[in-house]
Amino acid sequence: MQYLAATDNIIEISFTINKMQVTVISCFYLSGRGITVFLKNDNSNFGLPKGTVLQSIQSGESWIVDKRIIAFDAEIPFENETVSIEMLHFSSIENATKASQASKERVGNNIFQYRLIPVSGNTGPNEQEILNIIRQSE
Repeated sequence: MQYLAATDNIIEISFTINKMQVTVISCFYLSGRGITVFLKNDNSNFGLPKGTVLQSIQSGESWIVDKRIIAFDAEIPFENETVSIEMLHFSSIENATKASQASKERVGNNIFQYRLIPVSGNTGPNEQEILNIIRQSE
């Protein structure tokens, strides 16, 4: 801590470390594909490249980003991301339109879909869990 004297008072100056974090919006397991998550990234200036390590501030568990999942044309990947484009099938045009609109809303709220690999175990993070970006691949 650093102290500055101002007349007869001591003013405490504190510094905050701006950690890069993402918030888990939802997490699910897809058979044959693995852990899929929707992450809210408030710093929308960067993506999460393959190999990025995410660590829960609640449990300490860690996951490694495998890739970004793109399903709709509104989802533009960041330059540093490894991407998987997935084809979705819908029972009607109405359902496809609703899903496309939901995708646009997620992107507008900085929510992106990723595939994660657990460092230990086989479960994903919990909804609303905050994950620190502890190492980001180049």
